[in-house]
Amino acid sequence: LGGREKFGRIEYRFRHKNGAYIWIEVLTQPVMDAQKRPIQLQSTSRDVTHRKQIEEHIQSALNREHELGELKTQLVSMASHQLRTPLSIIRSNLELIRLKDEKRTELSGNLEKPLERMFRQVDRMTQLVDDVLTLSRIESGQVRLNPEPVLLSDLIKEQIDLQGTEYGTSPKLVQKGQERPVM
Repeated sequence: LGGREKFGRIEYRFRHKNGAYIWIEVLTQPVMDAQKRPIQLQSTSRDVTHRKQIEEHIQSALNREHELGELKTQLVSMASHQLRTPLSIIRSNLELIRLKDEKRTELSGNLEKPLERMFRQVDRMTQLVDDVLTLSRIESGQVRLNPEPVLLSDLIKEQIDLQGTEYGTSPKLVQKGQERPVM
């Protein structure tokens, strides 16, 4: 042992006389003399069956959790695909309606504003489906996030511009009853 104290820990599985299996943990350490040479081994044993059962239970629960995570990922992926298909069909039909309205062959009246609202809602639903799928991929570890610093003012301005473009309005700040343009 070269003058260093070493500890040993070993677990054994035994069959009890009643037929049940039990786990025994044996801890061993050398007893040293004055010159730090081992002269004997000292060991203690204890029943760790209960701890082993808890460990097995935890491992089983972790395995089930992993399986449920896999199933959830598959479900989200399948649901996303099933939602995308009708959204694509709706979008295609809206395009056809727009073309017919532009030619004024079958439809009368101006459908531009209602069509734009429908297009926005289809796009919003498609984005929502994509976001759910992305979150699922992030949770399952399929996507690696690379956070980087951003200027909050630039992010806010980008969102305000996006909202203004989407709704065709210019956002305003209301402060103490007074409206002011936001940027």
